[in-house]
Amino acid sequence: MNSIEFMTNRANPGIDPLLQIWGWQIPVYLFLGGLVAGIMIVASAQELRFPEKWESRLSRIVPLLAIVLLSLGIFALYLDLEIEGLKLNIISLYMTFKPASPISWGSWILVMTYPSLALWLLAGVSDKGMNRFAAKFHFLRFLVPVHDWVFRIKGKVLVANIIIGTALGIYTGIFLSGMVARPVWHSGILGPLFLASGISAGAAFLSFFKVNHDLSRIFIKWDIVALIAELGFLLLFLLDNMTGTALHKAAAGLFLTGSYSGAFFGIVVLAGIVVPLGMEWADLTRRANAPVMIPMLVLIGSLALRFIIVYAGQVVGL
Repeated sequence: MNSIEFMTNRANPGIDPLLQIWGWQIPVYLFLGGLVAGIMIVASAQELRFPEKWESRLSRIVPLLAIVLLSLGIFALYLDLEIEGLKLNIISLYMTFKPASPISWGSWILVMTYPSLALWLLAGVSDKGMNRFAAKFHFLRFLVPVHDWVFRIKGKVLVANIIIGTALGIYTGIFLSGMVARPVWHSGILGPLFLASGISAGAAFLSFFKVNHDLSRIFIKWDIVALIAELGFLLLFLLDNMTGTALHKAAAGLFLTGSYSGAFFGIVVLAGIVVPLGMEWADLTRRANAPVMIPMLVLIGSLALRFIIVYAGQVVGL
């Protein structure tokens, strides 16, 4: 019997997604998601572990800002789905849960993030402030007993923030790594890499607040540890590609000697990690005061990392 062979180059938009259309929206979405994850982890862990050094006003300001930042990130994702028909698919994500789908996991993690942040915000409001708020807005008086309940379980709320923040931070990397056809993205290192980068960005963001000296130094310690971890995961990410297939080696070449090497080493590694790490270490050991621009460099480096990985991932594919 004669056999028939079918061959295809898979250049079929009905089979493979058109990933070349990804623009600035996806990196911004991943950055803001990672930033919110880092804020949740660092701030909640600090308030839970060292409440005597924590400033109560931050429990009202930080969750509110995190909600705004996360909403901006989701709006950026929505803008990316402006292509006809894709916007309606968002609703279908919440009609079911698929354990094998990273997108399904991410969608439900985002849903859980909002109430977790809202409960944290509510727990940070004083009894007097809650009563004054309820007196001004009568239709929200139902929040008074909710506030009393949340205040009693505040420790559990903070633990939930840490767990959900960790899941959110890892998801921002899994969002890309689940795409097998893109060698740059198909790496198990992206999850922990984006988590470490998000924690670093979150600690840097919190450093902008004027807080007591002890709390400020704790934020610096968080950033130092996260930056060291990020540098280590970046090295593993490059080694993972360099020791892989020809396509993975080509992907590594984009960062080492290719068109993205300048931005990768200049903005991400040097300006976003090495310089802040050195200056913060000097500040921590009291040899020098780190400039106020250091947190901004960390945030820029974290954003640049996602831009470079997202754009480079669309260059090399199966």
